[in-house]
Amino acid sequence: MNRLYHQLVFGPVHSRRLGKSLGINIVLPQHKFCNFNCIYCECGLSDVSVPDKFAFPTVTEMAQILEERLSFLKKKGESIDSITFSGNGEPTLHPDFLEIVKAVKRIRQIYYPEAKISVLSNSTMLHKSEVKEALSLIENPILKLDAPTPELFYEINQPSSGIDFKSIVHHLKSLTFPFYLQTIFLEYQKENGVVIKNYDTHILEKWFTLIDKFFLKGWMIYPVDRPTPYLGIRKLTPDEMGQIYQFLATQIQVPIMINY
Repeated sequence: MNRLYHQLVFGPVHSRRLGKSLGINIVLPQHKFCNFNCIYCECGLSDVSVPDKFAFPTVTEMAQILEERLSFLKKKGESIDSITFSGNGEPTLHPDFLEIVKAVKRIRQIYYPEAKISVLSNSTMLHKSEVKEALSLIENPILKLDAPTPELFYEINQPSSGIDFKSIVHHLKSLTFPFYLQTIFLEYQKENGVVIKNYDTHILEKWFTLIDKFFLKGWMIYPVDRPTPYLGIRKLTPDEMGQIYQFLATQIQVPIMINY
């Protein structure tokens, strides 16, 4: 069953990575809009290809709804660890992403200055200067890369036409502000019986040269945790995730966080 968010601001909810998190869904209410169709995505597969620009919530609309929600939560005495751009797809696809980030920062300072602002992104829009600027303004830019090779990238993330693995890696290497890398580790048996895994030793070794070029605050690794649109996907066990951690930690000099 697809898990879609029907509100522009939702929660707070408990996040494996971010604690008590208030979600911001700036894509399309009741529809998934993303330039990936990841085999594990809890939102299912994208059902909108190219939305009309007027379908996106405006900066003013988002700011008003967020301020009302934060004011309400503050009066209730609720705590918030993170205000998180997530929701029904890729937040950086919003045409006014930078202006929304600026508005969220301004409103955050009024009600919850101690809360961090986080963005969960698939890293595909880093070629846009305004996206880079927006991500540089927040505490937790969390950027996805699920595979160190083009072949696994296309198998797992199933990107839209024109999205190039090498370009994503190039732009991740070009970032001048520290960010978190996020990677999901999984096993997927396809209908034809072929098994796809992104955690074999020879695959894990390929991360070492990539990670060395990233300006990282840390690396968030985690298994599948929710229903997926594709059958045949197996959640890795705590032992398997621990083995991945131990192998990576021998060569990588940044904090690695397992979110199980």
